Amino acid sequence: MSGDVVVAVVLAGIILVTLMLAIPVFASRYRRAGPNEALVIFGRQRQPSGPGRQTRDGYRIVTAGGTFILPILEWADEISLEAIALPFDVTAHFLDGQRARFTGSATVAVDRDEESIYLASTRLQSKTPDDIAALASPILTTEIHARVATKTIDEIPRAPICFATDIAEAFNARLSEFGLICLSVDLKNAEPL
Repeated sequence: MSGDVVVAVVLAGIILVTLMLAIPVFASRYRRAGPNEALVIFGRQRQPSGPGRQTRDGYRIVTAGGTFILPILEWADEISLEAIALPFDVTAHFLDGQRARFTGSATVAVDRDEESIYLASTRLQSKTPDDIAALASPILTTEIHARVATKTIDEIPRAPICFATDIAEAFNARLSEFGLICLSVDLKNAEPL
């Protein structure tokens, strides 16, 4: 074997070993977001590079796709966009002083717009769905009490859907501070006590 062939074989071996070491490092930095989750990548600021990718103020959001996270310069948080059920059983007082027991459920989730996902990533960071439910349930209870206090006991049976809509609208206003949205309020029962 001539000297040129030996040099070529050694160079090919070095390149092969370098690739074998580099590929796993790069592969470990590629992150995917499924259809019901978002990645919020913090760190360096850069321009958007395709559908589903926005950037602003040093972060970017990837929904239902993948992206490469630069080592040391960037890090990522995963945010679940799945719906969370909030059952409720609330006893509240009407305007005329009578009481009733309200049972049902509400469904909340992180809203899918960029600002809401960013808010959720900063306000609900590393919270589980149970933690989010524990945060949202008292807000729901407060809104039910507030809506019931402005009505008489006769108004609810005549328009239960309107009552549930009123609760959902007021609940949404409060949830938006956390990047959440109320998808529905299902009032199953309203029985006078």
